[in-house]
Amino acid sequence: MKGVFFFILYQFIISIINVFIFRKPRSYEPKKYPKVSVLIPARNEEKTIEKCLNSLLSQDYPLFEVIVFNDASSDRTYEILKSIKNEKVKILNGDSPLEEGWT
Repeated sequence: MKGVFFFILYQFIISIINVFIFRKPRSYEPKKYPKVSVLIPARNEEKTIEKCLNSLLSQDYPLFEVIVFNDASSDRTYEILKSIKNEKVKILNGDSPLEEGWT
């Protein structure tokens, strides 16, 4: 019984020492965030492109851009892209038609 008491006392003393010796780690917050570019290839994506962009734009990362490459869409993809007014979104158009045999 005496041994159990000393074991518990030893564990208690070690715990108290650890509280004072080991500091709580600070959360990491970089001083400067690197710029992130998100590239989206879009071809006939009128059903999903707005939801995709809204999801990306709702991120809380402070320094990013979204570059959308509209690859000669034949649906309303380009009109939907133009309707999104946000300085983080850049639209590139690929107006040249695909070569024979390419999809």
